[in-house]
Amino acid sequence: MSPAALATLAVAVMALHSSAFHGWLHFVHRRGRIHLWHALTSLSVCGLRVATALLYGAGDLTEAKRWQSAQLLFAAPLHVSFLQFSWEFLNLTGRTARGLAIAFAGVLFVSAGFTDRVFEHRAIGSELPAIGLSYVRAPLSDFGILLMAGFGVVLIGIVTLYV
Repeated sequence: MSPAALATLAVAVMALHSSAFHGWLHFVHRRGRIHLWHALTSLSVCGLRVATALLYGAGDLTEAKRWQSAQLLFAAPLHVSFLQFSWEFLNLTGRTARGLAIAFAGVLFVSAGFTDRVFEHRAIGSELPAIGLSYVRAPLSDFGILLMAGFGVVLIGIVTLYV
């Protein structure tokens, strides 16, 4: 296993601990849902990091696409749980923007998990020269690029709430 995969798995373990801790806080206090959303956000980060570590070890295009799709499958609940956490933390009330963002996460989840339109059917090599890592991945299709652009817009919208 490469050093990059080990470092990525270390982040996954930390996220799993954070998820367990905040899940426990939610179970003990039950006053608000902020700890629940934090726990689900951390659990999604854990899944995303595990899928990334497995992508680093992918040997062929099929395996690479499987782990890239898994990354997107974990990105959708990460998107929703971080959004819900932000709404609770900042005491926001707007329902339309939140509903649209959750609907977009649903499209992302369905697209990644149940269609073969997000990634192209060709392999490209990627490198992280600073740590000597080379791995195989599939580039995004035009539809995948559109999904990632939408994901970026929603994420920027959430982050600007904190400014």
